[in-house]
Amino acid sequence: DQAQALVDAADIVFITTPDDMIAKVAGSLAWKAGKAAVHCSGATTVHAFDAAAEQGAAVGAIHPCQSFAGRDQAIANLPGATFAVEAEEPMRTALTGVAKALGGDVVYLTSEDKALYHAAACMAAAYAYTLVDVVSGTRDWMTVTVDAGRRIRVTGVPDPASGSCDIHVVVEDTGPGIPDEALTKIFKRFYSERPPGQFGNHSGLGLAISKQIVEAHGGVIWAENIRPTDADITSEPLGARFVVGLPL
Repeated sequence: DQAQALVDAADIVFITTPDDMIAKVAGSLAWKAGKAAVHCSGATTVHAFDAAAEQGAAVGAIHPCQSFAGRDQAIANLPGATFAVEAEEPMRTALTGVAKALGGDVVYLTSEDKALYHAAACMAAAYAYTLVDVVSGTRDWMTVTVDAGRRIRVTGVPDPASGSCDIHVVVEDTGPGIPDEALTKIFKRFYSERPPGQFGNHSGLGLAISKQIVEAHGGVIWAENIRPTDADITSEPLGARFVVGLPL
């Protein structure tokens, strides 16, 4: 078929299918010494090519740590991008040459590095982009429903005086709320406010640690009750709200 004819004619074959298809496609083809199989996944290791390697082919992976929305943008953003290469020689040198020819820098990974690399790339690219999108005005807020009783909102809060903007991450639930006298105590180490029968099952450290991390980044964290109306502070809470404010 066409795929096998391509393998037979080429020295290096790039398999750029969805990640879960790489091993299946490579395993359906015949390989031999002198051929090389390469994929461009940031999460999948070169072990997806074990079938090709067993037949004598060289294997490798090269992944540009860059988001691409379209062809023109991809071409413009490749120079200066970092390429992650997973390969043994001589493929390591060959893929390094590809990255350098595209104007990129190179980092070398092992199969054990791939999961952490992929997680870090997602955090650096997708999550950072979302935050910038929120505060740039293109998206006023974003809501993620965790389950029927909880949701998370991300909001950009501009400061007209300074021109800066803060990020507010708001976590809400529909539980019984927090006793008013405990709203500040819950951030102290080892303090735990639990329903009868649950006390002693939790360390009371989670919110204290969260407060330390947020404040270390120049932010603030507080808790409040959600009420039917702000005018009646004695009304029964509709749930609890935790707010994390971080400077951008």
